Amino acid sequence: MVVAFDRLAVGEDPSTTSAPAARQWAQYYHQLASFDAMVGSVKSITEHTSDERCREAVRQAMPSLVADSERFGRRFDFWEARLAQLSV
Repeated sequence: MVVAFDRLAVGEDPSTTSAPAARQWAQYYHQLASFDAMVGSVKSITEHTSDERCREAVRQAMPSLVADSERFGRRFDFWEARLAQLSV
């Protein structure tokens, strides 16, 4: 599903009829979507630090990081579905 407010990457064309291009974009967004696990790890690590400034910096950055991660996941889902359509 493409959400209207999702920004496309430079060169990304959701209307492509090329299976290799769709596969490339699916792989691209799969790598970015895996960023979510890394964000969770950073959050977990910093929760156990005694440095309040570090914890506060992570708390402030988290909403943006989570939003990006969710957007990457949506774009990955879109490209996987598009690849399936083109591979028929």
